[in-house]
Amino acid sequence: MTISDIQFSPDEPAFFSSAGSRWQVHGPAYQVHPTQLGAAADRCFSRHTSAEVVLIAAPFVSDAPDAPAVLVAGVQDETAGVTGSDAAAPSFGQAVAVPQRAVFEDRVAGAVEMLSAEQNSPAEDALRKVVLARRLRLPFETQDISPEQVDSVAADLRRGLDAGNGAGYGYTVPLGHGGMLVGRSPELLLRRSGGEVHSTPLAGSAPRTGDPVEDARTRQRLLSSAKDLREHRYVVSNVVRLLGTVCSEVMDPGGPEVFETETMLHLGTRIRGVLAPGEDGRLPGVFELSELLHPTPAVCGTPTDRSRHVITGVEEPRRYFAGMVGWQDRNGDGETAVTIRCAEITPQAVEVFAGAGIISDSDPSSEADETLNKMRTVLRALGVEPDATVPSSEEHSDDAVPEAAH
Repeated sequence: MTISDIQFSPDEPAFFSSAGSRWQVHGPAYQVHPTQLGAAADRCFSRHTSAEVVLIAAPFVSDAPDAPAVLVAGVQDETAGVTGSDAAAPSFGQAVAVPQRAVFEDRVAGAVEMLSAEQNSPAEDALRKVVLARRLRLPFETQDISPEQVDSVAADLRRGLDAGNGAGYGYTVPLGHGGMLVGRSPELLLRRSGGEVHSTPLAGSAPRTGDPVEDARTRQRLLSSAKDLREHRYVVSNVVRLLGTVCSEVMDPGGPEVFETETMLHLGTRIRGVLAPGEDGRLPGVFELSELLHPTPAVCGTPTDRSRHVITGVEEPRRYFAGMVGWQDRNGDGETAVTIRCAEITPQAVEVFAGAGIISDSDPSSEADETLNKMRTVLRALGVEPDATVPSSEEHSDDAVPEAAH
């Protein structure tokens, strides 16, 4: 597939922001096969000689059905800000958990059984961790809402995420066919600045309570939790190993720190590397480097191929959840983030996603709770009360949950 296969002109710009960058680009968009993304970016720049930057959203797996990578090329839009229409925001109907809690817990239990059977195996391909995900589907009361209403929902969600937690990596990417991907990720996949790269994998999580004293206790529990530290180390070791294939030096601090979002606390490790030029003397760009790391054990598992096989065998397609989003300039510099704390908006519904890392001593009920806690960030930003949308009845395996007001 080439970059010219499917071109579209989105009504709304693509957007990516972090502590050090802010891009809003309203330009031509392309749906491309989600492999060799560095080459796809190069083709964008060759085709659009005035483009400063390419923004990207790539799916979890390269063979995702109906989920191509999307690239948007252009220059900084000086009218940057949350856009959207004046169309009235649509109301949501009855929300549905996919899968229901009982099914998700069964999947976790099955993964734990496989992991336990292999935990003492010396084989390099022994399964050590697998990340299982689920979603909450919020259908609109009126099916097939207008493009203007989709834009309105996306703009409201972005505003809500910005207000709730200004840190992290905010993104809005038009997907084509009336769809939008909106989120704010806490996790840096990769940043390239000249010859230096940075990655900050997150793994090992606990919910915040809002009580400073209790949250301080939770931080200490995370930092001393054998289960969370083991899960986290799987991720860090993999990132360090892969960066070592393209770097002359990789710096691992040897232990995590605690990162916080509006609703969660996460173990994270800041990893830095110095790129080694290739045989042709060039340094790979950030999209090419990000493909090397994607998907990380934080959203897939360890080893990657085994865990991905487990995931695709039991889960509904993730599409863009647990993929990557970001930007790259003409020099190859840029940033990518892991596509988490996100929602996919279509004319039919909003789908909110979350996952949990499973290891041999994981508890199915606790892992189901973790997915719900992670969804709270996006649900609140949508103006949906999480405790009303995901009530105790869902906790006891009811598939459908009450109507959510928007």
